[in-house]
Amino acid sequence: AQALPELPGIETDVGLRYSNGKVANYFKILHIFHDTHGKTFPTNFRKALDLANWDEATRHAHSLKSAARTIGAIRLGQMAKELEDACHEQQVDFVRQRLDLATHELDVVCTGLSSLPPA
Repeated sequence: AQALPELPGIETDVGLRYSNGKVANYFKILHIFHDTHGKTFPTNFRKALDLANWDEATRHAHSLKSAARTIGAIRLGQMAKELEDACHEQQVDFVRQRLDLATHELDVVCTGLSSLPPA
């Protein structure tokens, strides 16, 4: 079995529980998170925000929240929840502030994930 490296912004023990303790499955989930949310979330969310498509923006924030919590990125999951909640209020400036914080944390998480060996 592969050992779990320390990953910034991720509580690997939490994420591993979602993978039923299977390290190989957890690595696959981490790679999927990196390749999907890490590469698409900021662009997709900003596009929805620029179009004032609040339903779409809320959906992106909700998806990030769920995925982040699943991999053990608890802080990112909380930030995504705050972003999701802010979308419900439809206050653009506050949403942009929350987005900046969430995007920074997403970058921290994805930088760590980019160092993982292939799944």
